[in-house]
Amino acid sequence: MIPTYKASGRVGFLSLPLLLLILVVAVVLAFVYQLALHWIPIIYVNVLATIGMGMALGYVGAWVVTKGKVRNVLVGISIGILLAVAGLGAKYYFQYQAMLDEATEFVMTEKNLREDQRVDLRKSLADGELTFLKHLEFRAAQGWALGRGGGNGAPIQGFFVYLVWAIEAGIIFYWAVRLPQRAASEPFSEPLNTWASESDVVMTLPVNDESMVSKIRDSSTLDDLLQIPIPKTDTANQFAMYKVNSIPGQEFEDAYLTVSLLTITTNNKGEPVRNEKPIVRHAVLSASSRKQLVENASLLKEAMAEYRKSLETEAAMNENDGQSPTDAAPPNDDRS
Repeated sequence: MIPTYKASGRVGFLSLPLLLLILVVAVVLAFVYQLALHWIPIIYVNVLATIGMGMALGYVGAWVVTKGKVRNVLVGISIGILLAVAGLGAKYYFQYQAMLDEATEFVMTEKNLREDQRVDLRKSLADGELTFLKHLEFRAAQGWALGRGGGNGAPIQGFFVYLVWAIEAGIIFYWAVRLPQRAASEPFSEPLNTWASESDVVMTLPVNDESMVSKIRDSSTLDDLLQIPIPKTDTANQFAMYKVNSIPGQEFEDAYLTVSLLTITTNNKGEPVRNEKPIVRHAVLSASSRKQLVENASLLKEAMAEYRKSLETEAAMNENDGQSPTDAAPPNDDRS
């Protein structure tokens, strides 16, 4: 069986203070996010803002994992959940406070109340007519309209508002959790107490036969995995990417090999679409195994270069064979 990297489950002592710091950042992001939702009332733009909010939370969570040296996937997931809860909770809190301010200002103007009555009025509204739950009910009843600037498009109200909120939460939780989880599962050197952060694509191998993928996937030993399958041609829309993660400046320490199947297709606009799917993830390479992989990849690159050169030579010869000679002497036509 191929030895693969397993996270130790340890957590660096800096992770907790960093998390507390980032929770403050999550609240700031939530404030900006709810402002964007308020000032740009276009639901299609709001979707992009939601994705951006989720990814921002995910990236700061991954930063906590990396800087705090969190090698525990469950802790990484927990960090993402905390950030998502903090971000969404702060967003609803800021929206509620904004509505309270608007309602207070409206009542102050309608009843011509004195400025020194504002605080008591606001508290009275929060305790009675405009509690947080009533605020949510009001927002759901008000809803949105599909159209530019909240135009005359189809209304979204009631149940559909709650559905949109659920989708919003799902998007934010997905990104906020996924990125710290992935960061916590990256290879880490326990002896050197550092991440294997250096990444190098050693080989991009054309895959034109399913048996090549099977050979990689079914490798039972590291030696089998390092025997790179030879493609039958060099043209394909699928490639096996051999990527090595290593500790910077530590070529004699263990490294980690991930082999992914890269598939390139085109969308309706003719643009390339890349899809990567791991076949083998973080196989442990000793210094000698890493050297063997590099040598095998180099030999295969040379073989592929020779193969391409032979194709070019053959094509040139076929092209010359199909042309009429241009340097032949004209026939002798001496009629004297």
